[in-house]
Amino acid sequence: MKYDMIKVYGQDLNSKFRLQLKACATFSLARMLPKRKRLLDNVSLDIHVRHHDCEGEARFKDGDNVYRPRNFQIIIDKHRLVKDDYQRECSETEHAHKIFETLCHECVHVKQYLTNELTLRTGNLFWKGHHYDVESMLDYHETPYEIEAYGRQRGLLLGFLSIISELEDEIEY
Repeated sequence: MKYDMIKVYGQDLNSKFRLQLKACATFSLARMLPKRKRLLDNVSLDIHVRHHDCEGEARFKDGDNVYRPRNFQIIIDKHRLVKDDYQRECSETEHAHKIFETLCHECVHVKQYLTNELTLRTGNLFWKGHHYDVESMLDYHETPYEIEAYGRQRGLLLGFLSIISELEDEIEY
């Protein structure tokens, strides 16, 4: 995936963190789609770090081809990620890691859209052609697309964190 095809929007994000977000998205998608370089070279991704009604969301941009989406938007609400699962304040490093982990989770959904595992038809999400009726948060967490996303987010984060110091040596801020 080309760095110039990823844009990061948000207030109070320094240039180093913006580049790290781009690197995290690039790493995650390349890791999940290792033999699909040509596909990834034709994907554009806008990462918005702003207030939102949930921690994160991946969607394709308005006007994109719903049958073969290539232009995506990921929204991450960093304000919802300042506390851990036990409502303790996160340190600055923990907060950054939670943002990266949320980005990894949303990149799994981008991968699902790119491979047509997850599709949007008539306002409903379909996983491999099957519609899952989500009436509660329990139903939501039991959908196959969320099981995959939650299952892969931690591994992608750990893989990214293991190479970030090497990347930082190569990147000039």
